[in-house]
Amino acid sequence: MFLNRESHPVVRIGSYIMASKAQCPHCCVCKKPYKYKGIDPYLLPCLHAACAGCISVQRETITCLLCRESFDKEQFIFLNDTVTQVETLATTLKHKPSEIKCTNKDHSLDAVSWCKDCESFFCQSCQAAHNQVRSSSTHGMVSLKDMKPADVRSQKSLCPDHESYALDLYDETCEIIICSKCARSNHKHCKTEELDEAAGAVEEDTIEDKSKLAAKLQHFKDMIDESNTKQETMKERHNDLKDLLSQRFNSIRDLITKREAELRKTLEFRHLSEMDEAARVSNKLRRIVRLCKNTHDYTGKLLEHGNTSDILMLRKYVKFRTEMALSEEAEMFEIVPVHVTFSKEKIQSLENVLQTVCDIETKEGDDGSFMNLYANFEGPNSDTETSEKDPQAQGNYLPMFSTVDESKLSDLISETEPLDMDPDTEEEKEREHNEENEEDNGEELITGNPALSYPALSFDVERINNNKVHVNNKGFLVNSKVSQERKLGQYVGTTAITPLPKDKVSYWEVESDFNVASEMQQHGLLMEIGVARGACLDNSYCMSGQKGSMCLAIAHCSTHKGVCAKIWSNGQKMRCYENVLSTSPGTSDTLRHGLLFDGTRNTLTIFDLNTIAELVTLDTEEQADDLWPVFGAYNSSLAAVQMKVVSGKEINILKSKTKMLKGAME
Repeated sequence: MFLNRESHPVVRIGSYIMASKAQCPHCCVCKKPYKYKGIDPYLLPCLHAACAGCISVQRETITCLLCRESFDKEQFIFLNDTVTQVETLATTLKHKPSEIKCTNKDHSLDAVSWCKDCESFFCQSCQAAHNQVRSSSTHGMVSLKDMKPADVRSQKSLCPDHESYALDLYDETCEIIICSKCARSNHKHCKTEELDEAAGAVEEDTIEDKSKLAAKLQHFKDMIDESNTKQETMKERHNDLKDLLSQRFNSIRDLITKREAELRKTLEFRHLSEMDEAARVSNKLRRIVRLCKNTHDYTGKLLEHGNTSDILMLRKYVKFRTEMALSEEAEMFEIVPVHVTFSKEKIQSLENVLQTVCDIETKEGDDGSFMNLYANFEGPNSDTETSEKDPQAQGNYLPMFSTVDESKLSDLISETEPLDMDPDTEEEKEREHNEENEEDNGEELITGNPALSYPALSFDVERINNNKVHVNNKGFLVNSKVSQERKLGQYVGTTAITPLPKDKVSYWEVESDFNVASEMQQHGLLMEIGVARGACLDNSYCMSGQKGSMCLAIAHCSTHKGVCAKIWSNGQKMRCYENVLSTSPGTSDTLRHGLLFDGTRNTLTIFDLNTIAELVTLDTEEQADDLWPVFGAYNSSLAAVQMKVVSGKEINILKSKTKMLKGAME
């Protein structure tokens, strides 16, 4: 029978991941839909079902294509997914009832009814014969068109050890379903209760969890809406600031063209930094929503399609996934307004102070409105309509310019003849910039030659020096120890779980947060990223000075007297980018880097993602040994370091980034 509740061979699987929405019952590995009387589905920890054929493949891991993560088959046990079986039957009855055939194997006529007691489908003739037998004439019969999921739930099964006794008790001690005779013999010392009572308590808890998940899901959906609104506000404010700069500098264009370009570059840099942070928060919110929705949907299926045995046997998996979803938290990013400030001390001669008269800065405490910016620039005696408006009437907007000597500035501006601007040229530049910062799927790079891949990388927690660093519950590599265990005896860090492919071009990103704790010491190393041969992974505390490695290290530099980005290749220091971090205690900053490894040419290109610029391209001799992504974090007494790998679908591809990658691959 399709709804056979007997036990199946168990399979062990690995770590828990989140999953996306499934459209209709189908295998999450091979994507083949489940069919009535077809191959059995098995439940993965992510609450997606994989068919028995994919489970039985002789591999150490199984990968759910909906979640994009792999599981080690040796770690966890999972059961036959009878909930998905019932859902498959319900879907077949609704959309393809002609596929339901009579249980009688002597013919293959279409079924017209279902017997709840016999748990069998009958054609027209078999139904008539079934009703004529006295012992079965009182059975509950349901026509196919009137069937509901509850109709196909099995009655209490018989005990395999005592065939005349029903499985009607739940053994809390052994966590299995038994009969009353089992309770009096092999399980007489165990704690038991009625099956319906035990299932009822778990069902109530599951219903409560489903309600909590619904609230959590709505909460994060609301946060995504808020995120979208804030991003639109930032874009509008950004455009308003650009327009204002153009208006004010138009009258002195012959003197300030170069300075205006510098200010625009600074403004764009800060705007891109804000948008990168917004994109990071949005990606995290979407991931949490997928986790909550998947768990919420499956608990609904369990309550709708599962019987009492399902609710009991699956409660650990569902409860674990529910607690994981309910424990997720995310902080909404804040809009930090950008201000255009004019110096009040140095406006004595516009030609002499052009480099300092105006600057762009970020200040906390207001909403970054541009309305009073124009008013303050014009001065208290201006006749313009904007300057006469009260700040409180503009929604409590605060001034965006610092106090300046408006009369001197007006005199200086009046002494210069404004140059005519080409509006088409300015609009074209603005349109090109906006296009560069639009999202891009990177299709041109993925399908190009060579093709670019975005492997899903993660820190290898099984190969890490826990005496120096650890991976926290948010997935960040942190430069503090949690135990004396040294799975890497020398290297202060870890690697990716798998090496890089030699026949592909791979790209991943690393975000590193720094909080400076004390004055930097000479040669103080803070973090390191790059690639290294397997043979030298644990030869020293860092990779920078070793042959067979290509790395970027953030460390104190005695030459430049600050924290620099040092480029190392095959044990030699190649280049030094000075003063990338502040050395003042109490300051914090974030560095974002992209790494492009070309396995066909044995080259590594490193990018600064804060400025969308290529730093260096390194090469090494072809080696038979594999190359591994490496991540090191050091000296917690100098600074707290948190490092995050951004890879696979988490990478936010902008057109400007696509252009940068394309240039490096040519």
